[in-house]
Amino acid sequence: MNIQLATTCFKHWLKYGQYAYDPDEFIVLHDRQLLIQVISKVACTSIKATIGKNIGINYKLASGLDIHRHPGWHELYGDQIKPYSHYDLICFVRNPLARLVSCYEERVLHDGKNPDFSKYYFADYPISIPANCSFSEFAHRVSKIPNHAADRHFKSQYHSILKYKKRRPDFIGKLENINEDWKKVADRYDFPKELLKLNKREKPASLPSNYRDLYSSADKKVVNEKYKNDLVFFGYE
Repeated sequence: MNIQLATTCFKHWLKYGQYAYDPDEFIVLHDRQLLIQVISKVACTSIKATIGKNIGINYKLASGLDIHRHPGWHELYGDQIKPYSHYDLICFVRNPLARLVSCYEERVLHDGKNPDFSKYYFADYPISIPANCSFSEFAHRVSKIPNHAADRHFKSQYHSILKYKKRRPDFIGKLENINEDWKKVADRYDFPKELLKLNKREKPASLPSNYRDLYSSADKKVVNEKYKNDLVFFGYE
């Protein structure tokens, strides 16, 4: 039994009503009666920065990553959203295979030179994910981690958005259609129509340009099984 992991999950259950290492995160915008579920590795930096620009919450880093730490947000976690059941709820999703590769590129490949990540991101994660391990090793390790123990960057989107939820989002956009889907959100909730494009990084030269080419048949098999609900319910089969 992983005592550190279980302790963290239990503390979050007491505080947020969700037994999870990384509880589901939401932004609340009371003036629009709107909840936005934050799904990591799905343009969340760009979405937050665009909304923030509209309401006086700004970033300083070129990557925009400091937007997530701005004290101006009203953030809720887990079951803390229950009093706002009458608010609209929206979120964005992404092909889970592409999302996992993005997590690997940004969070696992680590040379210490990136000013946004001077410390290896998973250094304190209670389940071992070695820095600079192969993508295949990363994919197989992640495939064995249950969703309640998962880090937000590779937790199943289906698990966060739909499983055990008493309500479904009023709108689910897709990263693959981000420009069109964002305009629908912007029109309805009075946000800027142009989404800022932040935290875009050059792909490491050692990796193929197409994320699909990073998967061996064995990798794809375990990752498809891990994220089978994401693939089915969000139409990525």
